[in-house]
Amino acid sequence: MTSLYSFFKISMKRFLYTFWGLLLVSACSNGDETTQGNDDRQRVNISVLAENGAISNEIKAGLYMVNYFEGEPDELLSAGNYVNNQQIVYSNGKWQSNKPIYWFDETTPADFYAYAPYKENVENANALRFNIETDQRTTESLAKSDFLWGVSKGAQPLSGNFELTMQHHFCKMTVIVTADASFAQEEFNASNISVSIGGTKVSAEIDLQSGEIATTGDVESVECHNNGDFSYTAILVPQQIPFSDFITIDWDGNIYNLQSAFKLESRKEYKITVKLKKTAGGFDIGIDGWDIVDEDFGGTVG
Repeated sequence: MTSLYSFFKISMKRFLYTFWGLLLVSACSNGDETTQGNDDRQRVNISVLAENGAISNEIKAGLYMVNYFEGEPDELLSAGNYVNNQQIVYSNGKWQSNKPIYWFDETTPADFYAYAPYKENVENANALRFNIETDQRTTESLAKSDFLWGVSKGAQPLSGNFELTMQHHFCKMTVIVTADASFAQEEFNASNISVSIGGTKVSAEIDLQSGEIATTGDVESVECHNNGDFSYTAILVPQQIPFSDFITIDWDGNIYNLQSAFKLESRKEYKITVKLKKTAGGFDIGIDGWDIVDEDFGGTVG
């Protein structure tokens, strides 16, 4: 009986949303559907925030709005939500939408979900597919790999803005390459160095309602962005990396591998300092120390 009631309640809710959509909104293409109210409904003033460094000069995000029914939040679906994948653009210091968004009425709260970068066609909002760039040597490719996600639960239909904070949802790793006293400073400064991260899956499916991340696809190597001052950064999909050639350093054509297992967690930044040192037979790489959040680990590689 309870399951039948729940089915009836959800079905009625879908009917109401569809009914309002047929009356009040023109059909939108490319999955960018927004249910708009009439003049006596309150317009949603979007105020989407971001952590420091999350927002570039211009960024496009997708927004979903899911209403409550009898005090209970609805599930986020791929289609049929009150607002589906509405594009909002951050430009000139504020977020803007090219279409108005209205509350369902003056008393119905809603949940809002946002992600970036924007995808025109989202086949499954509970498993949005996203790939990081395997070559992140340019600023553009590094930015394209930075997936942002945010949620605002139980927002009330007030006349003022509501806030939805978007955060870096993947993780960032920075490798700092140094040299020991066996190097002349001029020799080290003149060297050509590139860094890559191996053993990682570069594809993911993100549940936009829960924020959960599932890795998919094959293992590939990711080339890091050169930040200058022998610092190299990559955005990576959170995952458990098995023991492998984790960090590869190309020093003037000489290839060195640092083998390790590593756990990458969402929204965390990792720093690894790798020291180059000369030996009688040439060069070795040693780990001077690495910082994983607030934990310190160390070891030596020959």
